[in-house]
Amino acid sequence: MILYCNTFKLPLNSRSRAMFRSIQVVKNKLVFTIVLILVFCKTSIAVPVIDVNPIEIQENLPSGTLIRSLITISNNGDTQLFFDSRVSVIRDELQNGQRRGEIGTRRISFQVPHSHISGMTWDGERMWATSFDEGRLFSINPETHEVEANFPVGAPTVGLVWDPIGEVFWMGVWENPTVLRVDRSGNITGSFDLHRFSNGGFTFDGEFFYWNSDGNPQDNNDDRLYKMTREGEIIGEVTNISARIGRSRSGTIQWVEKHIDGHFWINTSDGFTSQINADFENDEVEVIDQFWGRHDNLTCAIAHDGSDIWSAGRWGNQNIYKFEDGIEENYWLEMNPASAIIEAENEL
Repeated sequence: MILYCNTFKLPLNSRSRAMFRSIQVVKNKLVFTIVLILVFCKTSIAVPVIDVNPIEIQENLPSGTLIRSLITISNNGDTQLFFDSRVSVIRDELQNGQRRGEIGTRRISFQVPHSHISGMTWDGERMWATSFDEGRLFSINPETHEVEANFPVGAPTVGLVWDPIGEVFWMGVWENPTVLRVDRSGNITGSFDLHRFSNGGFTFDGEFFYWNSDGNPQDNNDDRLYKMTREGEIIGEVTNISARIGRSRSGTIQWVEKHIDGHFWINTSDGFTSQINADFENDEVEVIDQFWGRHDNLTCAIAHDGSDIWSAGRWGNQNIYKFEDGIEENYWLEMNPASAIIEAENEL
């Protein structure tokens, strides 16, 4: 693979500017671009000056091997340099290779033996789902789409999420503040109570949990997206997401690590699947993209398997759909650290 480097500047406003440093990796005629995004204040003459060394890296990477290459990022300026990096894929129209489809393209649909799919989550190997009406927790083989493990939960639950640290699922009990912790054998290993009904969806980013709360039945305009610790402590929130993005009620959510522009996906009761960016510090939300799905209820489940979106069909039926998310997730090339602050006359 070969890395190429280029630098350009983009004015943001009267007080700040951004500098972008891009490094291109060429592998098997596919171009992968790593963009370092640098933002700094223009309150004085002092500016950061980025230097990347080397500007080209070439390696042979046989299948099943791992290679680490060192890139030094220097700040030769006289103020702090903030950088963030991401990897994107650029394909030539004439080159061969599989392309990702347009967002919302249906890849496959299948049925499971249970209806009212109110929760789905990926545990790294299988997709798991819950049936609201039947009170079941079951796993789905991602290749055959056959149901494998299948257990009774004993309650109508919503908002399934896998906690890889505790190796348990979280699921909320409908119109009840209780959240159950359930292992992969269907055993309830613990529970805790939230400050309001647990109606809504849960997701996890590796450090924090997020709860897309549909609110109490007495106030349907009081939906909130909460940021929580693993102990259930609320540490941030974004209010009235559905109304602010012009959609109907939502009680589902999925966080996807590789979707840098907007980590969160939600299903809404008017049938849309939306990718959003949530700012917990400023209580702001932005729609990145969206498409019309096949669901019609605020608790129709959504999940992501690292490549595609899984979504429950209409409330009451047994359908599950796999959709293209329109994003080519990169898992073979990473920057570490992906972002940092470099002081003046220092390097990383």
